[in-house]
Amino acid sequence: MKDLPGATLKRTWHIAPGAADEHGVVYVGADPGVLFRSPDHGQNWELVTGLSQHPSRSQWTEGGGGMMVHSIQCLSKGRLIVGMSVAGSFRSTDGGQT
Repeated sequence: MKDLPGATLKRTWHIAPGAADEHGVVYVGADPGVLFRSPDHGQNWELVTGLSQHPSRSQWTEGGGGMMVHSIQCLSKGRLIVGMSVAGSFRSTDGGQT
């Protein structure tokens, strides 16, 4: 993953459709604490850097099941909440940019 030097995608964990106003959007939570977004029903994917480059990332440590994004809640108007047992919940109001 070019946006996260030294990181290797270990496995995906949770797949969620975007909110009702995000036609064709799909999110995937994965280990090592990353979130991917597809704008076109899964044909193409991009790393959601608002999570992978979060200022608290250096404090995250793997738990018994790794560093998995296990919960994804897609609301409307770019609001998104993701959860990880090892780091807590993260909320964005701009589609994950921040």
